[in-house]
Amino acid sequence: MAQELRDLVERLGEDHMPDLTRTDALGELDFSDSIPDLRVVRSLVQAFLQQPLEEVPETLHGQVVQQVSGLAEQLDQIESFTLAQDQAATQHTRIVHAIGRHKKWFVEQVRPHIRAMDVDTSEKLGQLQQAVASAEEAESAIRSLLSNLRRSAGETGAGRLSDHYANQAGRHKDLAQRYFRALLAALMVTLFLIVFLFLFFPPELSEDSSTSVFWGAFVRGLVYRLLLLGVLSYGLAFLARNYRSERHLQILNESKQAALDTYGLFLEATEDEGARTLILGELVRSVFAAPDSGLVGGAEERTILETNPGLQAFFASQLRE
Repeated sequence: MAQELRDLVERLGEDHMPDLTRTDALGELDFSDSIPDLRVVRSLVQAFLQQPLEEVPETLHGQVVQQVSGLAEQLDQIESFTLAQDQAATQHTRIVHAIGRHKKWFVEQVRPHIRAMDVDTSEKLGQLQQAVASAEEAESAIRSLLSNLRRSAGETGAGRLSDHYANQAGRHKDLAQRYFRALLAALMVTLFLIVFLFLFFPPELSEDSSTSVFWGAFVRGLVYRLLLLGVLSYGLAFLARNYRSERHLQILNESKQAALDTYGLFLEATEDEGARTLILGELVRSVFAAPDSGLVGGAEERTILETNPGLQAFFASQLRE
C-alpha cells in the first residue's frame, strides 16, 4: 500500500503539474481547475504516509488504496485526453467531477485520522516544492533573457562594426584604383622617356672631339638620363607599394565585414553555449587576425593590429580555461 501511495505522490509532484494541466494542448478544456484538488490530495496522502499504522483503522487502509487506484485512473485519462475524442467536453467535466469527489473523500475520511502537525508539514512541503519549481522556471526565463540580450548586443555591435569595415574597404578600394591608374600612367611615361632619351635622342657621340671631351660629354648625357629614370623608377616603386598596401587593407576589411555579417547566422544555427563561445572566438580571430592576401611581404609591411596577437592570445587562454 505504501508504495502505491508514494507513486501517487510522485505523479502529483509540482514538476508533473504542467503535464496534468495541459493548457498548451487543450486550451479552454485544460485541467487547471483540478490542480488545487490534486494538491490537497497530495498533501493528505503525504501526511497519511507519516501516520503509524496502529493509529489508523484497518478498514481505512483498503479504502485509501481504492481511492488511490481510482485517482490514478483519472490521471491516466487526463494524460490521454484529446480534443478529438467523442464528447470531449462531457468527458472533461466527468474527469473534473471525479477528481473533486476523490478530494472530498480524502478530506472527510482521511483528514480526521491525521495529526494536525503532519498536515501542516505536508502542506508546507508542497508549498516549498511549488516555490522551488517556480524559482527554477524563473531562473530558466532569466537565463534565456540574458542569452537573448547578449545575442542582441553582439548582433548590434557586429552590425555597427560591419558598416565601419565596409566603409573602410570602400575607401581603400577607391585609393587602390587611383594608385593603380597612376602607376599605369607613370609606367607609360617611363617607357616613353626610355625610348625618347635612348633611341631618338641618345647621348651625343662626336668623332671630331678628343677622347676626354668625348667621354665627358657622353657620361654627362648618360648621367642626366639615368638620374631622370631613377626618379621615375622610385615613383613607380612608390605607387606600386601604395597600391599593394591599399589592396591589402581592402581585402582585410572585406574579410572582417564578411565575418561580422555571418556572426548572427551562425549564432541562430545553434543553442549550445559552448558552440557559441567557439563562434565568438572565431569571430575575434577573424576580426583581429590578418589573412594572407598575397599582396604584402614580411612583418615590416604589416600594421600593429596585424602583428600584435594580444587579444587573440587572451581569448584563446579563456577558451582553454
